[in-house]
Amino acid sequence: MNVKNVFSLVHHFGNEEDQISANFGFMLKVNEEVLGEFLKNLGIAELNRKELGTTDVETQVPFMEGQDERSKIDLQIKLGDKCIVFIESKIKGSKLGPQQLRKYAKILEKERPFFNCIRLVCITQFDRKDEFEDEFRKLKAAIGLKDEECKYL
Repeated sequence: MNVKNVFSLVHHFGNEEDQISANFGFMLKVNEEVLGEFLKNLGIAELNRKELGTTDVETQVPFMEGQDERSKIDLQIKLGDKCIVFIESKIKGSKLGPQQLRKYAKILEKERPFFNCIRLVCITQFDRKDEFEDEFRKLKAAIGLKDEECKYL
């Protein structure tokens, strides 16, 4: 779902986690300064105003993985053909689904030939760094993601 209009996002999604992701996506889309700072935190080179203005931000992006397995990326940012970012958000005690980050990492690997950089980002409101760092360690070993491609905020 495109995040250009905040009114189409408010209460569109049934759970709080998806609503927060959608609203964060809206903030990134409408505020180039916030978007620029966020991308800097991800290690993505500074972009000019035109590049920031044409950045595509979407929420709940569906992907097919295999024949029957569907995934929805909480938030996706595309910077033309420069970079693609997947953001997984978790609130409170909500757990990662089984193999959830692995699925996203595999999708990003398939996208790698089309982008100069990829990022898999996990955002939480509480300190869950150890949990996510452990998942990232497994992904780096199994799929070959690089350190700079996995970010925890």
